Amino acid sequence: QTAASRFTRHNRKTVGQIIETFKTLGGQSPLFIAGTPEQVADKIQYWVEETGIDGFNLTQFLSPGSFRDFIELVIPELQERGLYRTEYEEGTFRERLFGKGFNLTPEGHPSASIRRQAFQNTIVR
Repeated sequence: QTAASRFTRHNRKTVGQIIETFKTLGGQSPLFIAGTPEQVADKIQYWVEETGIDGFNLTQFLSPGSFRDFIELVIPELQERGLYRTEYEEGTFRERLFGKGFNLTPEGHPSASIRRQAFQNTIVR
């Protein structure tokens, strides 16, 4: 009910309508997957191959079990299939987007003043 309420407050759909929306992706594949790690990986692989998606978002069903199970059981299966990376490039995400050496926002960006303030507070202490 809690997850469904996030969608019903603003668009006035019933919980049943929300559930029906979540049941399918492209009219075929269920958005809710339960099964063995291999079955979950099979469904994700299907979505990747059929739609060309290059990422996905997870929502926990049980806390913290859903994420732990996905990390410990499904990710290794996806890695064996070449659908999930096994190592990361060196550097920050910002550097991967904007190039080596661009690990901070530019000086003119609003966050730069926050960074300067945090740096000054560190020096004063």
